[in-house]
Amino acid sequence: GSSTRRRGGAAVRRGGAVMRPTPIPPHLRKGVACSILLAFVMACNHFNRDAPGVIEEQLRLDPKLDVTPERYSTMTALYFLPSSVVPLLLGLLSAVPESKGGVPSVVVFVGVCVTSALGNFVAALGAERGSFPTLLAGRGIAGAVYEAVDMTPLGFIPQLLPGRWGTVSGFINGALRLGSVAAFGLLPFAYVGFGGDGGDGARSV
Repeated sequence: GSSTRRRGGAAVRRGGAVMRPTPIPPHLRKGVACSILLAFVMACNHFNRDAPGVIEEQLRLDPKLDVTPERYSTMTALYFLPSSVVPLLLGLLSAVPESKGGVPSVVVFVGVCVTSALGNFVAALGAERGSFPTLLAGRGIAGAVYEAVDMTPLGFIPQLLPGRWGTVSGFINGALRLGSVAAFGLLPFAYVGFGGDGGDGARSV
């Protein structure tokens, strides 16, 4: 018959049985949990970033929003403009130690996530009510911290998972790309399902 012995913390049975998974070391569990949460946040961040581009033509059909090509370009520029300066500002802020008044990166991350959620809520409210100024304001708020949501975890995740940043970075980057894929793959179906042609579908999405 087959026999079982221990190897590297996992059970291995002779005869080709599947090994038991090695449990996550206690000192890494916090980092793993944070990485999973980050992956979800990043996916949402990129889903919201790409959403207007997926339904651009549908937004133009909404008579209340009246999203002309010029308005759409303005909305897009307002969203991405902060990305030209935010990385520099974050770099300068991260260079200030906490002993000299610097803010911990995890606190900054929570702050920019709350700001992003607020901006996306305002944008959704503007779209639902057919108010382009409100939609524009919401996209501006969300765009102001879009890059910060992606960058700020660099200040605390590597310390939580020492020596494993390459793996974590690949996992998080894969998750945020899934957010973009979800936007392009799901929103057209949601548009049709919640109203079809005209304003109702775009506002529902």
